[in-house]
Amino acid sequence: MRPVALTARMRRILIGLFLVGGVAVGLATVACAFGDSNPSSSAGESGPRSLLEQQALEWTAQLRTDPSKAVCLLYIPSIDLEMPVWEMTDESILDRGLGHWPETFLPGRRGHMVISGHRSTFGSPLLRLDELELGDRIGLVLPYVVAEYEVTRVLVVGPTDTEVVLPRGLEELSLVTCHPPGSAESMLVVTAGAVLFHK
Repeated sequence: MRPVALTARMRRILIGLFLVGGVAVGLATVACAFGDSNPSSSAGESGPRSLLEQQALEWTAQLRTDPSKAVCLLYIPSIDLEMPVWEMTDESILDRGLGHWPETFLPGRRGHMVISGHRSTFGSPLLRLDELELGDRIGLVLPYVVAEYEVTRVLVVGPTDTEVVLPRGLEELSLVTCHPPGSAESMLVVTAGAVLFHK
């Protein structure tokens, strides 16, 4: 499976997030993340996973010491979304854009990562989330890896039905927002399984 090439706009956002923003990341790592190199590891493979897991743990530790850092860049080509993801999901974070649930795992930790955002206010970053279909690609660019996912399920659940984002022993990503737009009556949850890790 071919990795999605990073756009010029994504590269500019990443430079701002991971260099200007003060994130402690080596230039070699950043250059590698920006390159269109061959995939080095895919979900389910052994070998590089132990290094990937170690890098994920190190990035998690950095985010815990400074939660003002951007966690990653989220991109969804099918709905033309490219946006930073911040640590935490309190209102001050979600007013800026997307927030990572800090109790969930980053890519490479063999778990479930969850990201939330508004659908009808504060820039409405997840307004078009309901347009995603099974098989659509979602990507995350972090200082240590580019993680790519494919949508495996789209659910509408009650506002307290958080069991749908519990870890299932799979490397997964879920995007969560209100449904319908402007209402807290339900949650729209799009879950995607990891298909590719590369630099």
